[in-house]
Amino acid sequence: EPDLNSNMAAFVAIVLLALVTTVQGNCRAPTSMCYTDCGPQRKCSFATRALNGTNFIKSSGVNSREYCARKCFDLGFKYAGVELRSECHCGDVINNVNELRPASECPMGCPGNNDQTCGGAYRIDIYEVDCDGAPGVPPPSPPAFTSKSINTGLKFAMGLAFIDDKRALFLEKDGTIYITEPHSPGFPKSQYMKLENSFTDGHEVGALSLELHPDWDTMEEKQFFVYWCSNPANGKALGMRLSSFIHIENEGGMKSTGNFSSQKLIWHDTDGLGNTPRWHYGGQISFGPDKMLYLGLGDKKTPAFLNSNTHYAGCLLRLYPNGTIPEGNLPSHIKPPECWAYALRNPFSTHWDISTDRYFIGDVGGNVCESTEDLHLGKQGANFGWPQCEGYCATGPGCNCSAGYDEPIYSYARSASCERQCIIGGLINRNPDWPTEYFGAYFLADFSENTLSYATFVTEGSETIKEVKPLPWKEGTPFIKNPLRFFKDPSGDFWISSTNGNGLFSITFEEGGTVPPSTSAIPTTKPEPTSTQGAKVKTIKIEAAMDTTLFKNPTKGGGANNHIFTAFSGIGEMRALVQFDVASMVPSGSVITEAKLMLTVDKVPPSSDAQTIAVHRVTTQWYEGGSCCSSDGKGSSIVVGDASWTHARHSDLSWTSEGGDFNTASVSMNKAFDLGMHTWSSEQLSKDVQGMLDNPSNNYGWAIVGSSCSRCAKRITSRENANTAARPKLMIKYTKGVGTTTQEVVVSTISTTDAPTTTKEA
Repeated sequence: EPDLNSNMAAFVAIVLLALVTTVQGNCRAPTSMCYTDCGPQRKCSFATRALNGTNFIKSSGVNSREYCARKCFDLGFKYAGVELRSECHCGDVINNVNELRPASECPMGCPGNNDQTCGGAYRIDIYEVDCDGAPGVPPPSPPAFTSKSINTGLKFAMGLAFIDDKRALFLEKDGTIYITEPHSPGFPKSQYMKLENSFTDGHEVGALSLELHPDWDTMEEKQFFVYWCSNPANGKALGMRLSSFIHIENEGGMKSTGNFSSQKLIWHDTDGLGNTPRWHYGGQISFGPDKMLYLGLGDKKTPAFLNSNTHYAGCLLRLYPNGTIPEGNLPSHIKPPECWAYALRNPFSTHWDISTDRYFIGDVGGNVCESTEDLHLGKQGANFGWPQCEGYCATGPGCNCSAGYDEPIYSYARSASCERQCIIGGLINRNPDWPTEYFGAYFLADFSENTLSYATFVTEGSETIKEVKPLPWKEGTPFIKNPLRFFKDPSGDFWISSTNGNGLFSITFEEGGTVPPSTSAIPTTKPEPTSTQGAKVKTIKIEAAMDTTLFKNPTKGGGANNHIFTAFSGIGEMRALVQFDVASMVPSGSVITEAKLMLTVDKVPPSSDAQTIAVHRVTTQWYEGGSCCSSDGKGSSIVVGDASWTHARHSDLSWTSEGGDFNTASVSMNKAFDLGMHTWSSEQLSKDVQGMLDNPSNNYGWAIVGSSCSRCAKRITSRENANTAARPKLMIKYTKGVGTTTQEVVVSTISTTDAPTTTKEA
C-alpha cells in the first residue's frame, strides 16, 4: 500500500499548483486525485470509505466538483470527493485502506459540468475544499430553470398537442388519446379517442406521435394526425401507419372527442415490424414551412430493410397532408417515392423550426463504444450515412469525407467508460419571458444520461452551433429521469415527458435559483458568433439576374433558354453559370448571416446516378446572350453576346481558361440525386454573398460544376422558365438595425400551382 503521507504531499502540491475557476457558489474545483473506494474488497462501509465524514449526498443531474465542494464546505469538511457521476462524499482525512490510482480510472463525466470527471465505479475523485464565505451561508441565488412534476394519473406522453390556450391532446403509447387541461389543478382529463386495433409492445412499437394539421386554427373540419401501430385492419397487415382523424368539438371543454371512424390512411409501412425485439421505429410527426408532413423512420434493427430500395427503413418521409406524394423526393432506385432523405438509424425526435427553415433530427447512435449521438439538419436527398458512418465525416466511425454523407451539426461520443447514451432532440426556444441567452437556442436531452442541455448558434437561424451547455436548475427542482419528448404550449413554455415517475414535467424559468448556469460548454469547431447577434434578422429570396450554360462544344450557347445544364451528356461536359443582383436587393452596409443557393432539377437521364455538384465563385465578367431554345441539353446555335466554353462573351471576350474562369476551391457541394429542389450552403457561400454586396462590381456569380460521370446530366430550370417557383433562387439572411424579430420576405413570384408555402414572423 502507498504511504499516506507521501500521497497527501503529492495531493497538496497538485492543489497548490492547479489553475482554478470560480463557479458554483464561489467554490473552486482544483485538480483532483483518483482513489479507490470501499477498500480492496470493494465492500462499502464506514471503515472502508475513502471519505467517511458523512453519508454521501446523491446529486443526480447537477453534481459537479464545485457543487460537491459547496456541500462539504457547508458541512465543515476539508475534503470533497465525487464518485459514480452523482455521488458527493465529504471528510477530513483520506482513508488509507484505499489507493491512489491513475486519473484514467476516474473517467465518468459530471452531469453538472461536462468538462469535469466525477470518479467511476469504486473510484472517487478527491480534492481539497476551497470556497469563499462562511459555512452554511449560501451565495446569492442566480436565476435558473425549474420543473414541475405533473401528476397526470397516466403513463408518459408520446404526444402533447395544445388545441387552444387551455386544452391539449395527450397520446399514450397504448393508443389512448385524452383531452386535458394541463395548466389546471389536478390535471383534469377525459378520454378523447381510442385507436381501435392498436398494437404496442414492451419496446418501441406503439402509438408514437400526434400532431395537429398546420391549418388547425382556421379549418372548419379540424384534422389531427397520429403515427401508430395497428393490428391487421382495413386490408392492411400488422404495421406502423400514419392516419388523419377529425376533431368533434361537441359542447367544447372536456366534452370534445376525436372521430375514429373518420380515419383516413395517409401511409402504411409495408416493411412490417422487422426483427425482434422491436427497436428503432422513430418517429415524430412535424410539419414543414411547405405545410408538408415529415416523419423520421428508424432502421427497425433489420439491415435487409435498410439496404433495400423497396423498404422504408431509415427514411425521412415527406408527404402532402392528404397522403399524396410531392415531387422532389428520392428516386425509386434509392428508396420508395415517399422518402425525402435516408440512411438514419433511429430518428426518434424531429422538429421543424418554421421561422428559420431548419429541420432538426435527433438520430440515436449505435451500441458500440465508438458510436456517436448525432444532431442533423434535414436536407432534400441527404444520405445521413448509417450504417456506414456515424458522427463527423473526419472522425466518426466508418466515415469518409469524400463519400458524400450529410454531416451532423453536432455530435457527441460515449464517455471513456463506454456508458450508454441516447440523444433526444427538442425544440427551438422563442419564449420572450426567458433570458436572451436562451432565445433562439435549441434545447435537447439525453435519455440515458438524464441530462438537459441547450445549444446556441453563431447567429440567429444559423446551421453552425457555437456551443452546448447544460441547463442550470434551481436546487430542489424535481429530477427528470429518462426525458423522452419535448413539447411547447401557446405561452412558449416547454413540457417534457419522461418514462419515469409521473411522466410529464412543465419547464419554466425563475429568478432566484441556487444552481447558476454552468461555465462549462461542449466546444465545437464552428465559427465564433459575429457582432450581429441580437440584431434584426431579415430573410429574402431573390431570383437570378443572369444564367446560362457553357457547352464544351464552343459553337453552342444557351443564354435565353428555359433551362441550364450541368455535368455530362452524350455530347460532353456542361457547366451552368448563375448570377444574382445582391446589391439591388439587400441594403448597403448589411451583414450577411446566412445564404442558400436553391436550384431545381427537372430532368435527368433514366439511369442517372447520384452525383456531387459543386459551386465555384466566378472571377470574370460574363454575359447571358440570346441563344434559344434547346431543352435537350445539346444547346442552341451560338449568337453574338453568348457566353460559351471558350468565351465569356462571344466572340470578343475570351476566358483565361476554357470552361470558364472560377476559383478552383468550391464554396459548397451537394449530392444532386434526382428531380426536385436542391440547396447549397456553407460559411464560404455566405462570405461570397457578403462580397457581392460590398463590392458589386466583382459580382460574377457562381459556376455549377458536376463531377465526372457518364451520361449523368442535370437539367435545371432557368430564370426564363414559366414555372416561377422553380427558378434559381438565392435565400439571404442579413442584419441591419437592432431588434430580435425575424422577418421573411419572398422577392419572387410563387406559382399558385405549386405546393403551399408560408412566410412567417417569429
